[in-house]
Amino acid sequence: MRFICWLLFAVLISFTYAAITPTSPLSIGQTLSSSNGAYELGFFSPNNTHNQYVGIWFKGIIPRVVVWVANREKPVTDCTANLTITGDGSLLLFNGKSGFVWSSGEVFASNGSHAELSDSGSLIVKDKVSGRTLWQSFDHLGDTLLHSSFLMYNLITGEKRVLTSWKTYTDPSPGDFVGEITPQVPSQGFIMRGSRPYWRSGPWAKTRFTGVPLMDESYTSTLSLHQDVNGSGYLSYFQRNYKLSRIVLTPEGSMKIFRYNGTNRELYYEAPLVNSCDVYGVCGPFGLCVSSVPPKCKCFKGFVPKSIEEWKRGNWTSGCVRRTELLCQGNSTERLLIYEFMLNKSLDTFIFDSRRKLEIEWPKRFSIIQGIARGLLYLHRESRLKVIHRDLKVSNILMDEKMNPKISDFGLARMYQGTEHEENTHRVAGTLGYMAPEYAWTGMFSEKSDIYSFGVLLLEIISGEKISRFGYGEEGKNLLTYAWETWGENGGTDLLDQGVAYSCRPLEVERCVHIGLLCVQHQPADRPNTLELLSMLTTTSDLPSPKQPTFVAQTRNEEFMAMGLTTVSKMTDSVILGR
Repeated sequence: MRFICWLLFAVLISFTYAAITPTSPLSIGQTLSSSNGAYELGFFSPNNTHNQYVGIWFKGIIPRVVVWVANREKPVTDCTANLTITGDGSLLLFNGKSGFVWSSGEVFASNGSHAELSDSGSLIVKDKVSGRTLWQSFDHLGDTLLHSSFLMYNLITGEKRVLTSWKTYTDPSPGDFVGEITPQVPSQGFIMRGSRPYWRSGPWAKTRFTGVPLMDESYTSTLSLHQDVNGSGYLSYFQRNYKLSRIVLTPEGSMKIFRYNGTNRELYYEAPLVNSCDVYGVCGPFGLCVSSVPPKCKCFKGFVPKSIEEWKRGNWTSGCVRRTELLCQGNSTERLLIYEFMLNKSLDTFIFDSRRKLEIEWPKRFSIIQGIARGLLYLHRESRLKVIHRDLKVSNILMDEKMNPKISDFGLARMYQGTEHEENTHRVAGTLGYMAPEYAWTGMFSEKSDIYSFGVLLLEIISGEKISRFGYGEEGKNLLTYAWETWGENGGTDLLDQGVAYSCRPLEVERCVHIGLLCVQHQPADRPNTLELLSMLTTTSDLPSPKQPTFVAQTRNEEFMAMGLTTVSKMTDSVILGR
C-alpha cells in the first residue's frame, strides 16, 4: 500500500492546478499556485510522517514556510485524500474512503463555484457566474498574518480574528498562545495563554504600540490600526519592498516578523520577550520581578509568598499576601473602609462612551437596570437601618467582571430607623440633574428621592446619553422632556440608543421608559416605592399613567453653587491598573 501511495505521488507531483472545481479536486502531490507565483497550496507533512495537512506556503522558499493550514486538528493519512468543492461553495477535505475530516463549514446560494489561490496568499471560494467571493482563508487565520490579512474585532457582530500558535514546530494543531487586539480605545496588543494574559503591549500611538522594546520613535512601522465609532477595529500589516514577509506567533508565545528575499530569510522584529520578567503577571499579585538576581520573583515589603511550595518549584503566579492580616476591630476608635475591586470600573465608562456602549446590548442593559433596583430595595427595605443614598447616578454604579452592578459611593448617604419615612437637611449635597425637586429646593429627602434619581439613571441607560449633556432639537429639550414626548408618540422606543437597537425587545424598552417617567414625577407621593419599582421591572402588570415631569435641572452649575445648593467634593479616586 505504501508503494502504491508513493507511485501515485510520483505520477501526480508535476500537476499544478489553476483552480479547484467540483470535477477537479486537489489530491496529494498536486498543488494550486497563485497567478503571481508567490504562493502555493497543497498537501504537506511537517514532520515526515504519514500525517498530511492541506496548507499554503511561500513558493520556492526552502525549507518550506507554511502560512496557513486547513485541517490543523485532523490530519489525513490515506494517500487517496483530496480537497474538493461542492456546487454551493463548501470546501471538503476527504480522507480517502473514511469520509471528510474538514470543511469550510458554510453553504452559499451559488450558481456553481470554484476555489483559487489569490496573489495575496488567501484561498478564495468564488461564485462561477458573478465572481463574488463566498469564502476566504483570511477570515480564518492560523499562526500567520500576511499582507492584506488582519487581526480584528467587531463588538456588534461579536466577530474576532486572532492568531493561534502551532502546538510545536512540527505540529500545526492549535497551541497554547493566542494573539489579539483589544476593543478599548486606543487598542493594545495581547498574547493570551489560555484565559490568562501572557504579554501585552502598551496602547497604540498613531504608528506603533507603546511600551514595546525596540518599537520606539525610530522604528519603521509595518503595522496599521484603524478603529471606528461603530465598535470595529482592524490591525493590518505591510512590509514595503518585500514580496514575501509575515508575522508569526511561535509555539513559545513570541511574535516575530520575518521577511524573505529569494531563499534568504531575515528576522526583522521579535516581541516579546527581552527577559522572563516581560511575561505578564509572572510574579503574581504583590510580587516584584528582578531578572538579574535569582530567584527572579520577590514579595513587596510586608508580604510573603502565598504558596511556599509553588514558589520552591519556580511557579510564582500565585503571588504574595500580607505577612500580618489587617485588623479592623468593631470596638476600636479606628475605622477602615474596604472596597471590593471592580474589574469593569463604573457603568458610565460604558454607557457614555461612543465605542464601549456597544459592548452592552439591550438584554444586558435591562439586566443591569433590574440589578440596580434590587440593590436599592436592599438599602431601603432589607438593611437593618434604612439607607437613603442621595447621590444615585450612573458613575456610582460599579461593574464586576461579569457586568453585575453594585451601588457604590455612600459618602452622602443617610441612615435612619425603619419607622422614619423622611428627613430634612439644611445642606443640600448631590449631583445636578439627579436630585429630586423636593430635595433640591427644600432639603427634604426620603426613599422617593432615590426613586427620582433612579428614574433619571434608567432613562440614561436606555438612551446612552448623560442628562447634563443632552439637548434635543432647536429648543434643546432635556432628557426628561424628550422621554415624555417620545413616550406619548410611540411608547418611547425612539429614546433607545440606536447602537443597541438591533438587540432590543421593543415592549421591554417601552415599559422601561414608562417606569422611568413614573419615577421622575414631581410629587414624591406619585412615584412608586422601591418594592413597587422592582415589581414593575420584573413583571408585566399594568402600569399607571405618569404625570408630565415639571422639574428640569437646566440651571448652570455656577448659579446653583452661588445659591449654596451644592457642595463640591475634593476627594480623588485612583484606579490601579495591572501592567
